[in-house]
Amino acid sequence: MAEHAHTTSRRRLLAAAPAALALSGAAAAPAAHNPDAELVALCADFDALERRIDALFEGVSALEFEAADAAACVIEVDQRQVLDRICALTPVTYEGCKAVARSLALLSPDYGLSNVYVAACMDERLANTLARGMMERAAA
Repeated sequence: MAEHAHTTSRRRLLAAAPAALALSGAAAAPAAHNPDAELVALCADFDALERRIDALFEGVSALEFEAADAAACVIEVDQRQVLDRICALTPVTYEGCKAVARSLALLSPDYGLSNVYVAACMDERLANTLARGMMERAAA
C-alpha cells in the first residue's frame, strides 16, 4: 500500500511540474529571439566537424596520411552540407558575423593575412580585408 501511495505522489509531482515551472519562469517564453541563432548553431556544427578533421591529421605519419585523408573526406561530405546551409543565410547580428568569422579562421587560418597579396579583383580584395577584420575580432 505504501508503494502505491509513493507512485501516486510521484505522479502528482510530475503532473504538477509544468505548472510549477511556468510559475517560476523557467518554462516562460524563450529568451529574446536571436535572428542569427540558426546561423550560430550551424557554425558551431561546422567547427566541430572541422576539429574532427584536424584531429585525424594530428601526429599522422606519411604512411597513415592516406587513411586519415579518406576519413576526412567522409566528414567533409557532412561539413559541405552544413556549409551550404550556412551560406544560404545572411548574418544580421554581430554574433552571426562573429560565428562565420570564427568558422573561417578555423578552416583557413591564413585567409586574410595582410602580408599576403591577393591577386584578385578589387571587390575580392575588399572582401578579404573585411574577412580579416572580422576574423581578428572573432579571435578576441
